[in-house]
Amino acid sequence: SSSFPINSVLTLNIASSISKKFQTLRSLLNSKNPDILVLTEVKDTLYKLNSSTFSSQFTGYHTFASKFPKNLNVVLLVKETLVFEIKNVISLTSLPLLKVDFSFGPIIGLYLPHCVENSEKLSTLSEFLDGPCRPRILAGDLNIDFSKPRSPYETKIKELFTLNGLDSPILFDPSHTFLRNAKNCSSSSKIDHILI
Repeated sequence: SSSFPINSVLTLNIASSISKKFQTLRSLLNSKNPDILVLTEVKDTLYKLNSSTFSSQFTGYHTFASKFPKNLNVVLLVKETLVFEIKNVISLTSLPLLKVDFSFGPIIGLYLPHCVENSEKLSTLSEFLDGPCRPRILAGDLNIDFSKPRSPYETKIKELFTLNGLDSPILFDPSHTFLRNAKNCSSSSKIDHILI
């Protein structure tokens, strides 16, 4: 959207502690230079994620971490050169989800584990998304291929995002997403998504 001063968003499921993938992450930031990097399934304690030592490792980026109690957190890295005001930061304890509400609009990082399939969590997610009101970006590991939902649960998730105006997946390779048109889906599985 033209109201977003963002040129690039990357999402990566690291499925480990950040320290184990730090060199890879640093190399990715240096080579791709994204405005936003969303990390999912971060297996670090809340104490570690909220320490100044953690944030100082990512020079040039502001860091935000969710507060999910089971060490499956979401971390957003936002380039310091972006001009923004932070209006609000919301983290859920019932889902690995983080929303940073910037002056230009919200960025939502989300990790949906395979085991999320229950009506209470779907309801929580529905309340959190709060309608197709304004431009925003949702990125993360959703464990769903939007081009071919495989179960009634996956269909419900896809419908939930569509109802909330998050129906434009950005595609880029067989296992992730990046360019703008959902019709470009191949038959490969795409479970990490950026939705606008």
